[in-house]
Amino acid sequence: MLTESDLYIRPLYQIDETIHLCIPTLLTGQFTRVVDYYVNTEVAPAVKSKKSENKGRFFELDFVDTLEEQIRKNKLLKNIFCKVLNVGFEQRPGKDNEEIDIILRIGETYLIIEAKSFTYRIGSSGLKNNIKTITESNLERKKQFFIDDYERFKKSYDPTANFVFDEAKVLCCYLSSAPHCVGIRLNGYPVVDPSIIERYFGNSNFVMVNQDKGIKNFCFYKNELEAEKNLKRYLDELPQLSHYRNCFSYARSNFQRLYKGKKVIFDEPYFDFGSGRIEGELLKTWSLADRWHAIK
Repeated sequence: MLTESDLYIRPLYQIDETIHLCIPTLLTGQFTRVVDYYVNTEVAPAVKSKKSENKGRFFELDFVDTLEEQIRKNKLLKNIFCKVLNVGFEQRPGKDNEEIDIILRIGETYLIIEAKSFTYRIGSSGLKNNIKTITESNLERKKQFFIDDYERFKKSYDPTANFVFDEAKVLCCYLSSAPHCVGIRLNGYPVVDPSIIERYFGNSNFVMVNQDKGIKNFCFYKNELEAEKNLKRYLDELPQLSHYRNCFSYARSNFQRLYKGKKVIFDEPYFDFGSGRIEGELLKTWSLADRWHAIK
C-alpha cells in the first residue's frame, strides 16, 4: 500500500496489517508539502495502476452529471435547447485520432470543453506542470475537427439541430479539475474549473455583498436569448473574478543579479488588496451588476 520513505512526510504508515496515523506530519508547518508528497507518491501511482485514462473519463462523466442536473433545475433555460450532447466524440479512423471530451449546445451555440483531470498539485512546480499539460492540448485543432465533422456529429448526436450551422458559434474552453490557471487564457482559450461552468448554467448569477449597500445579484442573463448570447463574453471575462484580475500588479524587486556583465532587475507579481484598490474594483463590479447581462 505504501512505499518506503521518511516518516515526517508520511501521514499514514503500515505495521503488519494495521494502518497508523503519523501525528508529527499533521503538526508540521509544511503540511501542504506532506499532502503534495503523499498524493504524488501514493495516490497517483494507485490511480495509474488502475488505468489512468479512466480517471479523466470519470471526471468528465461526474462533471456532466452535475451540470445536467443544474440545467434541468434552471427555470431560465426551460424554453431553450440546452444539453450536453456527447462525451468523447472521436475522429474518424485514419486521421489525427482527435477526441473531443465534452460537447454542449445552448440554442445554436456549441461549447467544446477540453477536460483535464489533475492530481492536485501544490507549489510553483505543480502549477507549471498543470499549465504545461493544458498547453500541450491543441484545442484549436479539435475545434476544426468538430467543424469539419459537424454533419457526422449532427446525424449521430444532434438530429434536432434544424438551423444553419455557424462556425462563429463554436466556442471552446479548457476545464481543469483543479483551480490552477482559472481566469487566464492558454492557447488563446479560457481556462475554467467546474464551478465556473456550473455557476453559469446552474445559478445564472453570483451574489455580491456590500457593507453599505447590502446584497445584489450579478446576473449573467435574465432570459434564454441572453443565456446563449452571453456565454462567450462570460467565458472571456469571468466577471466574478474581475476584481482579482484587476488588482494584479507587478512591483520592482530588491533581488538583482548580473548576467553576462549586465544587471538584471526583477519584477515580482502580487495582488494589491491595499490602498482602497480592491474596494474600487468591487464598486465597478457592483455598478455593472444591473446591466452586464444586457450589454451588447
